[in-house]
Formats: sequence, C-alpha cells, structure tokens
Amino acid sequence: MKRGEVWTLRDDAYASKARPVVVVQSEEFPGFGSVVLCLFTGFDSSGIPT
Repeated sequence: MKRGEVWTLRDDAYASKARPVVVVQSEEFPGFGSVVLCLFTGFDSSGIPT
C-alpha cells in the first residue's frame, strides 16, 4: 500500500458493505504492523448537534 492509493475495505464492525478508503500513512515509516487509513462514508451528520 502506498500513500494516496484508494482501496475498498469491508469491516462488519464499521459498515455493512464495502467502503472506499485512502491510505494516508507515509511510506517513510516502514515496519509498522498497521496502516493509517481515511474511511469515506455517505453519512450526513449536519443535523447532529456538536
């Protein structure tokens, strides 16, 4: 996986169907057992108070 790539992820704990994710972790940190991703969803949170 390289920074900026878009992948599809399915995680039953997060969503019922596959969602697009973008890799945000820099390639300058090799050797980690995890990858930092940004998940995309179509949920509209504009009506939720902050």
